[in-house]
Amino acid sequence: MFEAEIEMEKRSSSFGPVLFIAVLVLAIAGGIYYAVHESKKSMSETEASQLITSILKTKGPSVLHFRTGLVKQTVDEKPFDPQYKLLEKAGLIKTAKRDGGLQVTLTSAGEKVLSDTKGVTRTKRLEGGESIEVPLAFRKLVAVTKVDVKSPARATVAYTWKWEPTKLGEVFDASNPMVSSFNVWERGSLIKDYGVDFYHAEPKAEQFAFVRGANDGWSIAEAD
Repeated sequence: MFEAEIEMEKRSSSFGPVLFIAVLVLAIAGGIYYAVHESKKSMSETEASQLITSILKTKGPSVLHFRTGLVKQTVDEKPFDPQYKLLEKAGLIKTAKRDGGLQVTLTSAGEKVLSDTKGVTRTKRLEGGESIEVPLAFRKLVAVTKVDVKSPARATVAYTWKWEPTKLGEVFDASNPMVSSFNVWERGSLIKDYGVDFYHAEPKAEQFAFVRGANDGWSIAEAD
């Protein structure tokens, strides 16, 4: 009987290290799984780029709205403001004063610019001519400069973006000599109301804070 007890003690003493090793392996495996699982929750630079690109697209382009046909002065339309003058300077339209308004006709060069530009909308007017909306420039992501993951559910993304002007956007660039030829009031009006901007300026730096939702998708965090 004494020998049996000794044998049991030997087995018990040999089982202890095996159990300890098994527990240690499980703990390490669990730690690795947790680390991998949590790392998948963080925001990668690729994911950040996709989110910012989507946001910039949602913001939409800078646009110019103008009309052809007989354009009369209304609350919404001011045919004698400098936008029509700039379009005419660029050879895209021809104008003539008529019946207290402005008769506006697209030139062949204007038709080509419209046909070569994506996102143009042209709507027939009941009184003749068209109502036309033309993108001047699209927002384009330059680089994601920093992804600051504050927790698995919160991250801040810093990035830079720039304008990508269309053909008409080149005409409405604030550095265009045709724009510079207008007086101070006209340039101010073009910038304030008619889409003129420095479309070849250095990239702009911005950032967004994001939160992760229940479905693991990221969305812009609401301001505190």
